[in-house]
Amino acid sequence: MDSKRFAKEFVEESVLLAEERAKQLAQDETPLGKEDLIRALLTNAWREFNMGVLPSARQMVQMGEDHLDLKLLLTKQAAEEYLHSRIFLERAQELGASGNLTDFQTTEEDWDLFRINNDWDHPWEIAASFQCTGEILLIPVLKHMMKTMDPITAQLIKEQVLIHEGAHIQTGRKIIERFAVTEEIQARVRAIRDQKFGIKKRTVIPA
Repeated sequence: MDSKRFAKEFVEESVLLAEERAKQLAQDETPLGKEDLIRALLTNAWREFNMGVLPSARQMVQMGEDHLDLKLLLTKQAAEEYLHSRIFLERAQELGASGNLTDFQTTEEDWDLFRINNDWDHPWEIAASFQCTGEILLIPVLKHMMKTMDPITAQLIKEQVLIHEGAHIQTGRKIIERFAVTEEIQARVRAIRDQKFGIKKRTVIPA
C-alpha cells in the first residue's frame, strides 16, 4: 500500500481502537481523593518525560543527518512533552507532593510502558507505539480522567496538555508516511500497535 494512504488509515484505525478503550473507562467516573489525585499527577509527570520527551529525542537521533523537517516537528513535541511533565508535577506540588520528579516511585507498569515507547531501533517503530497509538489513546483517557478530578486540575489538562496532542499524532503520521514504504514495514507497524494495546489493557493512566 502507498505509504501516505497507509499512514492515514493506520491513524484512523488507532482512533477507533482508542474509542473502544475509552468506553470501558467511561463506566467509572468516581472522583479521585487527594492521595489518588497526587499519584495520578505524579505518574503522568514521570511518563510525559520518560515516554514523551525521551522517545521524541530518540527518533531524532535515529534519523541521522537527514529529515530536518521531521526533526523540527519532533523538537517542538519534545518541548511540549516537557511542559506537560512540569504542569503535572507543579500541580502535584501544589497539593502537597514533592516537586522533585526523581522522588517518584515507579511501578513495573511504568517500566513496561517506558520500554515499549523507547526500545526500538527505528523512528517509525517509535511512531507506531508512541505518537500513533499512545498519543491517540491519551486523548480519550485524559478526557475521562478530567471527569474524576477537581476543576483546577481538569482545566490545566484541557488548556495546557490536550491542546498539543493532535499535532503530536500528526508528527507520528508523517514519520510513518516517510518510512513505512514496504509491506514488511507496514506489517511491523501494525504488530507494534497490537503489542502496545496489549500492554495498555493492563494500565489505567495513559502514556
